[in-house]
Amino acid sequence: LFYASTVYSMGQSLSNFFFAAYDPMGTFIVDKPPLGFWVQTILSKVIGFNGLAMILPMSLASIAAVPVLYYSSRRVFGDEVGLLAALILAILPVSVAIARDSTMDAMLMLTQLVSVAVLQAAVSKQNWRLLLLWAFIIGIGFNIKYIQVFLVLPASVLYIFLCWKEPFWVITKKLSMAFILMVLVSLSWVTIVTLMPDDARPRVMNDPDNSLIGLIVKYNGLNRVLHQDVVVFQSSSATDGQQ
Repeated sequence: LFYASTVYSMGQSLSNFFFAAYDPMGTFIVDKPPLGFWVQTILSKVIGFNGLAMILPMSLASIAAVPVLYYSSRRVFGDEVGLLAALILAILPVSVAIARDSTMDAMLMLTQLVSVAVLQAAVSKQNWRLLLLWAFIIGIGFNIKYIQVFLVLPASVLYIFLCWKEPFWVITKKLSMAFILMVLVSLSWVTIVTLMPDDARPRVMNDPDNSLIGLIVKYNGLNRVLHQDVVVFQSSSATDGQQ
């Protein structure tokens, strides 16, 4: 119901749609980025506001992830391992669960897998344009579920340095430019919203400073890995951290 409320509210006005407003009055920006909600909201306008509009994009993303994982695994380890990897993803209970849920985890998973497939092609072909495309896809993933998309970065960067057949300084230069593009795409929506005056946009949910950067770094970042309570609602005037 939490994200269903967001999808319903975003369908009420273009302002709510752009800001990913949690409530119809546009009081709060929901605690996740807008891209997944945009897909769900558009679909709800086509087929109506119902469970199917929210779950169908995630189900399709989960289905699409299976052949993408097969393709990526097969390129490196062969047909048998590719089929095994795809089978495990298709029947893994948590995979089935997120395919039947309204959260954006399945869409994030597909984005990460597509980024891996594109990166494999970029490295095998030594193609800088494909490397930029990889960075762009990671940036898109950031707008689906913020920094969780970066979980694939350490392995991806190591793969580039180990397998890219050019001098180290050339790899570093190309990777740096790719990272600049990644940051620009990742922070595109966040930057626009942040530059707006506070009274011209909804408040940021779950950050006492009304800051999207704070929401990303603290609520959706450090608070998820450090031993502390994760507060669902928090206002700027809350003295005990809860409301």
